[in-house]
Amino acid sequence: MGKPRHYAWGGESFIPSLIGRDNPGNKPFAEWWLGAHPDDSSLVVVDGNHQSLLDWLKIHNEVQDEEERQGEFPLPFLMKILDVEHMLAIQVHPTKAQAEEGFIRQDKLGIGRTAPERTYRDRNDKPEMMVALTPCWLAHGFATRATIISRFALYATFNQLSDQMQLFGIEAAFERLMKMPQCQVNELLGEVVDIHRYPYSRCELNQQLPEYWVCRAVLDQRSGYDRGLLAMLMMNIVHIPVGQGIYQGAGVPHAYLAGQNIEIMSNSDNVVRIGPTKLHVDLDEALRLIDYQEVVPKILHPEGGQESIRQYSHGGTAAFRLQ
Repeated sequence: MGKPRHYAWGGESFIPSLIGRDNPGNKPFAEWWLGAHPDDSSLVVVDGNHQSLLDWLKIHNEVQDEEERQGEFPLPFLMKILDVEHMLAIQVHPTKAQAEEGFIRQDKLGIGRTAPERTYRDRNDKPEMMVALTPCWLAHGFATRATIISRFALYATFNQLSDQMQLFGIEAAFERLMKMPQCQVNELLGEVVDIHRYPYSRCELNQQLPEYWVCRAVLDQRSGYDRGLLAMLMMNIVHIPVGQGIYQGAGVPHAYLAGQNIEIMSNSDNVVRIGPTKLHVDLDEALRLIDYQEVVPKILHPEGGQESIRQYSHGGTAAFRLQ
């Protein structure tokens, strides 16, 4: 039996329907964790009683191989179901070495492992792969320098940033965006939203454009002029059809924007956020971890082709049920 996570960006019906649970209070069900992470271990039934899977594996280590016995946690992976009703924060995950160093550093600072301001909750890296259960959208890695310059060129307030991109590249421009005063952030995002407000309201703005998602966050989701939204103007916007997926390694900035998916990753909850979010943001650490290389997104396809995807349709929307 998995464990739900009630983050504000989650939907109210997909996961409850999936797991056969009522949601009379209309809580946001953002994630359903299936694994043995100490923050939210799944449960198993033993002699008619529920027991933590984490505790059960510690007792029954004969089911593990030698490598798993030597790991920090007895299960090396964590699986999740995600329902992205509102966009997640732009975020990045550490390498194993970075996670080890960050975990020890925050322990020495006396930050509790479950404290809201804690960034490193375990010693693991967090490479992750997702497969779309419904059509999904995400921001994934930096677009090419030429693409970013062409986007900046659309806005008068981005002139200096466009010049900086051409002279110094992605890293310098991104760090300037992330560290500029809030009044400048407001000016830049204000121009973007003002230009695209009308076509967005008429459903005439293409979802492949980062401006669509900026307008959605500001106008519909009331995120405010958060500097994390500026990051999307430098990133690839990717559509993942049902049954296809994508891999996101250490250092790749990314954010799920919409849709439901299944994710599998190493057993970690190390998330370094930029924004927009009400959760803890560690901008300096994110800037240190980010891989500033241009990324061409690689969509993963099922080996058997689309015909191998088993889909149950109801009202035109794919639906799945866990057994």
